Amino acid sequence: MKSKQKYHIVNLFIISFIIFFSNFSYSSEKIDLIIKNNIFHVEVARVYSERQNGLMNRKYLPENEGMLFVFEYMRHASFWMKNTQIKLDIAFIDKDGIITEIKTMKPYSLKSVRSTYKILYALELNKGILIKIGAIEGDKVIFPKGFK
Repeated sequence: MKSKQKYHIVNLFIISFIIFFSNFSYSSEKIDLIIKNNIFHVEVARVYSERQNGLMNRKYLPENEGMLFVFEYMRHASFWMKNTQIKLDIAFIDKDGIITEIKTMKPYSLKSVRSTYKILYALELNKGILIKIGAIEGDKVIFPKGFK
């Protein structure tokens, strides 16, 4: 193979690698939330690509970790479990940090789980953890000071 051809093949491989793995980007922003005196370490999904990928393709989620989806404005939100093998609960949260509802999501399900009320946040945690700590609709999620 000529040197120029090798150069183009290597460049094509590098570009393909970057494009492929950019679809699996994890959020670099992490915060601690408090629910019922329990601390959760969560990744923050603010931008569309982070929200779209969510917890897809993960094999494990530690008990006190999760993902917080942040929307630009109060809205109804829908979630599915495409390519997500972890059993999850989702807490829909309003602008004041109040949990408006908690729903369970089934691994790999393409069925949408929609918020009944307009929300600003959605929090995905391991299935059952909210029940374990006694969290219910109407409880407050405490965000770090200044978090938006």
